[in-house]
Amino acid sequence: MNPKEIREIPIDRIRPSKFSLRPIDEKILEELKQSIKAQGLLQPIMVRPLTEDSWELIFGNHRLEACKRLGWKTMPCRVCEIDDAKAFMTAEVENLQKNNFIDPVQEARGFKMLREEKGLTESEIGKGIGKTQQYVSARLGLLRLEPEIQALITSQLVSAEHGYELSKAEDQKKRTILAELSRKDREDSLNLNELREMAKLTIEEPSKDARVDTILLQDPAERIRRIEARVIKLETEQAHLLEQDMKSNLVFTQYDLLRSGNVGCWSCFGGNLKLMGAKEGFAYYRCDACGWEFSMEDVHSDELLYTQLLPLLDD
Repeated sequence: MNPKEIREIPIDRIRPSKFSLRPIDEKILEELKQSIKAQGLLQPIMVRPLTEDSWELIFGNHRLEACKRLGWKTMPCRVCEIDDAKAFMTAEVENLQKNNFIDPVQEARGFKMLREEKGLTESEIGKGIGKTQQYVSARLGLLRLEPEIQALITSQLVSAEHGYELSKAEDQKKRTILAELSRKDREDSLNLNELREMAKLTIEEPSKDARVDTILLQDPAERIRRIEARVIKLETEQAHLLEQDMKSNLVFTQYDLLRSGNVGCWSCFGGNLKLMGAKEGFAYYRCDACGWEFSMEDVHSDELLYTQLLPLLDD
């Protein structure tokens, strides 16, 4: 078959490409439909034969869809007998040369096919389409992402560059959070530098950025985890406070022997010292009569010992 042969082929016998590199853009499609209606189809689409009476699209998805919506039964097609690898490369180069948006995820799947089925290296793939090895490697990295994140990239809500940075994050939960924060439709969307910095942090200490908490707290399990962590923290603080209180009682007992065994206020001698809570990890007391305050941190200081306690020995 002549690779330049152009034939009129029934539209209902043309199957979509297995490499849908360019998603349908409704605005472009409507403009194209009106142009074809007024001027006709100026450039045939490219297909390859599957069977005697069926073909697969190589490129020209918008033109094919526009002709369908115009009610055409057949359309001119350039027929080429090529394999999967050549079909993908042809569609890739066609879209790149026209500066069309290419779905990065579908592009990555095509690169993977070339690597696995044709044994091409990333460098060889890059040379074949006029791109660098780094470009090919970054696209392949997108295949490590969860389908939900890949869908955000396909729909252009998350850029391929952000997707590549997300693929470096080792934790699935982290990737999900950072992908949500990288959406273009957010007013406070992460730029690439912010994303790189956040990707270095652990989930246990994701960031002081309030945007992270906003996403984390959408998960009921995370809210429960934080409540449990708060309870544990309170229990630990209470245990520490009790320990400090026990130590203070021993200290009080020692100094109370100087004053007839009664743990009263060392300032007014008319009230009793009451445990009020904790300040900076030390038990904190207040006199119920004069309001004098001190913490156990003070009890262990030489200043308090000499200015408050030793004068009692002279009374």
